[in-house]
Amino acid sequence: MRRISALITETISLVEIVSIKLKSLKMKKLFIIVVAIFCSVGLNAQYLQNLNVQNTDYSKLSESQLNLAYNKAEKNVSTGKTLVGVGAGATIIGIVIYVSSLNSIVESTDYDYSGEMAGSTAGTLLALGGGTMAGIGISLWIGGSNKMESIEIHLVKFKSPQNKPVPGIGLAFNF
Repeated sequence: MRRISALITETISLVEIVSIKLKSLKMKKLFIIVVAIFCSVGLNAQYLQNLNVQNTDYSKLSESQLNLAYNKAEKNVSTGKTLVGVGAGATIIGIVIYVSSLNSIVESTDYDYSGEMAGSTAGTLLALGGGTMAGIGISLWIGGSNKMESIEIHLVKFKSPQNKPVPGIGLAFNF
């Protein structure tokens, strides 16, 4: 119980320090400017994203161009799978580090939490980084597989005519 109350008092003192620093007029102005810039950059990024969308008309491409696009889509899929695997592993390892550092905080008898707090911070950052990698990997994986499917549909017209049936007259004998 003493450990929990010590953590609560440390958290309260940290909040008081932050509020004291924000009380100064310069910090308030700086904080408002940073928030305003952050909001405007987010809006502009969404606007510019809609302008840079590439919609490739695969029906106008030659066979070699389609093969190049298919190879690029395959690379996107393999990169996405790798990022998902590494990101999931990093997320799991980060969660394990975070939980173990929290357990050591709870079980410790002294009030020196510097090592445990560093472990929990590292675990949190590793888990967040791994989750970000996995999210990027999922989007690459899905986008690449969708492109591969549409390119495969357009590559059918370049297949050899040996696989296509030849129109003509056939002769059948039934006994």
